[in-house]
Amino acid sequence: MMQWIPERLKEPFRSVLGKEHPFGLAASARRNLRRLPRFQHSTVQLFGHDLTVVDAASFLASHEEIFEDQIYRLPAETQDPVIIDAGANIGLASIFFHLANPKSRITAIESDPAIHQTLCNNLKSFGAANVEVMHGAVWKNAEQVCFAQDHADGGRISNAGGTVVNGIRLRDLLDGKRIDLLKMDIEGAETEVLLDCEGAMDGVQRLFVEYHSFVNQPQSLSALLGALERSGFRYHIRQTGVYSAYPLVNFEQEAGFDLQLNIFAIRKELL
Repeated sequence: MMQWIPERLKEPFRSVLGKEHPFGLAASARRNLRRLPRFQHSTVQLFGHDLTVVDAASFLASHEEIFEDQIYRLPAETQDPVIIDAGANIGLASIFFHLANPKSRITAIESDPAIHQTLCNNLKSFGAANVEVMHGAVWKNAEQVCFAQDHADGGRISNAGGTVVNGIRLRDLLDGKRIDLLKMDIEGAETEVLLDCEGAMDGVQRLFVEYHSFVNQPQSLSALLGALERSGFRYHIRQTGVYSAYPLVNFEQEAGFDLQLNIFAIRKELL
């Protein structure tokens, strides 16, 4: 069984298929993907398994973060870690967790109806029977919401209309349970969801959340960080996505956001 990657090495994922397939993806496949237009579906071989890609650009960026940089690497504290992958997209993070430890118990949640089916197909291709898949939008209640699809990894809950999907109240999945990792990439809904989860996160050991700041809307970073602090976490922040080279001159914008941050949080007693 492949163990969590040692701190010194990335070899378990780098060398699975040899030097011509760094991190499970052939160099020729990378070149072909870079030539594809946005939002064109394709199939690639990842670690020897068929994987359906819905958008080459977002796949390559996610593959780099997840398999090369291994931003979701966990310590080997338990043989069967419990993981919630909120905003699973086509399944790369869940596949990473499955390959690293097939005994992981993973819940993968995806809102986009089309990408949800791709997620299911990709997990089946990898034989990831340890992943439970849920279709719906992670939210602060279980009511239906409008979801604006973007056909890649940027779909989001929207007041301007979209596909109607069921809301999944994250608090109900957390309350009273040990969760070794809560991973959240839910495109702008994260602050409201985490505020709703206050008082229910005592069992969450580690947390990843991608923070999004909407253009021309109040920023909520302080509220999100406050919720983490009050819940007993210490956090580390990295810039990602939207980048402003000269922020004192102008805030760059992309996909309706003017700031994106990767926030990693660990329960204080684990440090």
